Amino acid sequence: MGRCSTRHNYQLSEEFNTKHSFVDARGESQSTYVQDYPRTILSIEPGICLYIPAQDKVITSVQYWHLNRGSYSPINDLQRETRQTTKQTNESSIRTEYKMTQSILTTTQDGITTITINRPHRRNAVDPPTAKALYNALLAFDADPAQKICILTGAGGTFCAGADLHAVAAAGTGSSPSTLSTQENLQPVPVASGKNEQVPSLGPMGPTRLHLSKPLIAAIAGHAVAGGLELALLADLRVVEEDAVLGVFCRRWGVPLIDGGTVRLQAIVGLGRALDLILTGRGVGAREALDMGLVSRVVARGKAVEEAMVLARDLMRFPERCMNVDRGSCYYSAYAAGSMEDALRREFEMGSKVLATESVRGATRFRDGEGRHGRFEKL
Repeated sequence: MGRCSTRHNYQLSEEFNTKHSFVDARGESQSTYVQDYPRTILSIEPGICLYIPAQDKVITSVQYWHLNRGSYSPINDLQRETRQTTKQTNESSIRTEYKMTQSILTTTQDGITTITINRPHRRNAVDPPTAKALYNALLAFDADPAQKICILTGAGGTFCAGADLHAVAAAGTGSSPSTLSTQENLQPVPVASGKNEQVPSLGPMGPTRLHLSKPLIAAIAGHAVAGGLELALLADLRVVEEDAVLGVFCRRWGVPLIDGGTVRLQAIVGLGRALDLILTGRGVGAREALDMGLVSRVVARGKAVEEAMVLARDLMRFPERCMNVDRGSCYYSAYAAGSMEDALRREFEMGSKVLATESVRGATRFRDGEGRHGRFEKL
């Protein structure tokens, strides 16, 4: 996504109920009414708002907040830049200039990495540069031993609306995956470090062909549809807000599932339910998605990232290698095993590698009194 810069002028009335008009970064005219919120919140663009921390003094800094259907919460990592502010009075104006600097935002704290798709003006639909950036972000996560768990989410109250059809239409057919043979399109590529290693190729949505070695949690608000659903299916666990919607909405536009949707969806919910969603293209609410096993947790509106972080911290408590070995055995059994015997052989082969290390340490802790009588609070 290229850099863009837009200037806005806000005329504030005493009630802070003012019409705000501007030309956005795409050259389109926008008009928004700023309501009387508990704190002064000025809409900059759909989903992104400016919070003014004071009314009666010179404003030297601002914070950016996202407005999610009537609620607001801070998004500290959105890349915005305040250029100028003026004294706040009832009749004053505030001039700000901001830049969209990244379509993928990555932060890591205490071993937990959060990757945010940051294209709220397109409902986080993924264009080719964003797909590449997301692919690289997850490769970097998987290669870094200091990063243990990853949370994938979207900015502005939406997870991901799929591929950016504006970009698809603009590109025409010349750059579509169909211009390459299946072998070329799925050919593994060398790692960037130049080592004699290869990784799965870039999918149209980015990382959907990767085989991650560590847990990925999708924190889903709003819509996770079409290619956005395929991104969610890449995750091990899906935490969704109570009003979230998932579905194969691309059915309506003649866009097929080529990012693992037909493969992963039936493995997760079964062939019958998968065909229901794939053939009809219908939307599935959070509760139905939970009932069919499509999602792992349903949480209150606005809480997906927070609850995903709680879940990630829970996973961080456990012996890492053992957890990831069992995780890998599950995926091998689901997608790669040639038979039950093959799956059992792989499970034992991988599990035996941790018996002499983490298993012995864990047994010693139990022998010494940890976790007795079901007291697992500190484990």
